[in-house]
Amino acid sequence: MQEGAGQWPVARGYAPHGPGAATADSRTTIGEYSLMQINEWLQTDGRGGFACGTISGRVARRWHGFWVAQRPPRSRVQLLAGLEEYAVTPDGSRLSLVKTWNGTEWVPAALEGEYEADMDQWTYEIGGLDTQDRSVVLNRQGPPAMRLSYSPPFAGDGMAAFAIRPLFPFPVRVTRHNDRLLEFHGPDKQSIYVHAASPLEVSGETEELPGVVLEIEKDCEKEWTATLWRGPEVVARRQPGGAVEIVFSPSPDPGVLEDDRVQADDGWVFDPSGKSGALEKILEGGMGEEETELAFDDAGFDENYFDEFEAGTDPTLLATAARAFIVTAESGRQTIMAGYPWFTDWGRDTMIALPGLCLCTGNVKIAQSILDHFLDHLEEGLIPNLFPESGEEPRYNTIDATLWMVEAAFRIDDEMKGAFIDEQRWGKLQSVIDWHVRGTKNGIRVDEDGMLAGGSEGSQLTWMDIKIDGHVPTPRHGKPIEIQGLWFNALKRMEKKATELGAKEQVATYRALAGKCSASVAKRFFAQKSPWPADVVDRDGPGTADWSIRPNMVIPFGLTYNVLPADKRADVLRVAARNLLTPRGLRTLSTDHPAYQGIYSGDVQIRDRAYHQGTVWMWLLLPYVKGVLAEREKLKKLFGALPTLADGLLDHLWNEGCIMQANEIFDGDTPHTPRGCFAQAWSVAAIIEIVTILREEGLLL
Repeated sequence: MQEGAGQWPVARGYAPHGPGAATADSRTTIGEYSLMQINEWLQTDGRGGFACGTISGRVARRWHGFWVAQRPPRSRVQLLAGLEEYAVTPDGSRLSLVKTWNGTEWVPAALEGEYEADMDQWTYEIGGLDTQDRSVVLNRQGPPAMRLSYSPPFAGDGMAAFAIRPLFPFPVRVTRHNDRLLEFHGPDKQSIYVHAASPLEVSGETEELPGVVLEIEKDCEKEWTATLWRGPEVVARRQPGGAVEIVFSPSPDPGVLEDDRVQADDGWVFDPSGKSGALEKILEGGMGEEETELAFDDAGFDENYFDEFEAGTDPTLLATAARAFIVTAESGRQTIMAGYPWFTDWGRDTMIALPGLCLCTGNVKIAQSILDHFLDHLEEGLIPNLFPESGEEPRYNTIDATLWMVEAAFRIDDEMKGAFIDEQRWGKLQSVIDWHVRGTKNGIRVDEDGMLAGGSEGSQLTWMDIKIDGHVPTPRHGKPIEIQGLWFNALKRMEKKATELGAKEQVATYRALAGKCSASVAKRFFAQKSPWPADVVDRDGPGTADWSIRPNMVIPFGLTYNVLPADKRADVLRVAARNLLTPRGLRTLSTDHPAYQGIYSGDVQIRDRAYHQGTVWMWLLLPYVKGVLAEREKLKKLFGALPTLADGLLDHLWNEGCIMQANEIFDGDTPHTPRGCFAQAWSVAAIIEIVTILREEGLLL
């Protein structure tokens, strides 16, 4: 899967990661220069738009922006690249809250402070004055909008006003409609309105800023500078005892100032235990200290709760990270965004991420809604990998997305104790199996040996799907190992459900198909009697095999039914741990392979060649962890290391890259620099599910 082409934002990759970590409660010191170059934040609006940037305020990617809006059908447009912000003292002095560009470099902020990820706010100390709070929030209902708030006690007695200078990725001119409404005119009749509850003062002119250094892109792009436009200064004066709030919106409607536009009722559950709705109120800042203490008592949390809260293992905080990827499309359907800042929604990513994002966080209804929409678009037994939106044609270009969907459907059914797969859904799942047996799109069919085959030379139907100028660096047509795992698992799932329904003929059919598949896997994939299976067989003709050590052999461990022979499983995991395991995920190729590339850097073609040739993927840790747990008696050393592995994942979630999110990929070589999307759905889903499983096992608090 590759990054889609955008308009101004075309960033790919991630810059080298320096040392540094946030404190235990995820407060990141804004004044720490080395850390601020790399730590980022993310806010999403539940409809595909988002805001993101470095915690220090510098613009370091083309994708950084306080407002990147979703534009149907599948594009995003950056409307606001950044903000220069100042506290204005009574004598008129400006104290910068964030880094500012002086024409040659980014100048550190005048004020020191902390970013509190769990509360999504920046906190500053200004001399002997009160602590000051500033937050960025995107509207989740009503007109899209970005709300910038300086809230009590931030608007302390010493602060007369706050000033901003917006940074745009295009030239703008400004119109003042009234004392509380401004309009910035961009290209193509694009307007951005600035609203405030108190009168706004405007001064100065728009300035062009050529050569702005985008630090994160230095090792990944030929062009790592950009031109921005700094708008006029806008000053908002606070009301006595009140907050200062400025709202950016594409709408002149003053209704965007209403607080009830911020949070949409999208059905998201923050308390998977179901004991109390108190935690959601706490996270939204709607409860006082005394009320908060009572709410925690009502929710039934034990005395260790606050330790877990600070350690980042609490499911409520993990649910907050998960919610960023749940989106309601223009058509009204709910879906999962694969990653920020450049991916949209994909069938494969959605189905892999769905259990961790939705089921482990208690959001079963949302999981049902997402899966049903994909079921409604079945065609010849396949779900789309690229979902249709606003007249687009769906793309049925994977061999695995539908099989991941089958497992997700049964995970929901397990959660609902058999109540999800009704007669209609059962019929659709049966059609999936039938079409795969008889043959469907892209040459996907069950071969005479009972294994699932698909594709042809030049096609890329599995998750290792990069194609560069017609060349496929990781050709996997034929019969890949994880596809046999997914096919076998789907058959066994269907067999079990048919047994529950008393459908004896179907039980026999699914059992026979599964048995033939597993026998062929044991014979063909372990033909050279090595401790690991081939990655693909029959790719280069009947009887051929690729014996590269890749993580696809671990994927069957993440499924309910494992196709790998029982006597081979521990050895497969040992090989994976020895050759592929890192603290951030599994490498996509063993380090001793001639094609191994340990650094994901350089121009787009160089990076694409490394994408599945050694680059580390975090989502692959989930099947690895499940496998080690299943084989714990044979793998006691690997089993004992699981809590440390989970601690490392949580450290990344809270301290590396984008705070409270997880990167898509990492370098195969140490120190495993974070790369790719800074917030990836299946990476976050893997962390959530790993933490959930290990908590249930008593291996994590």
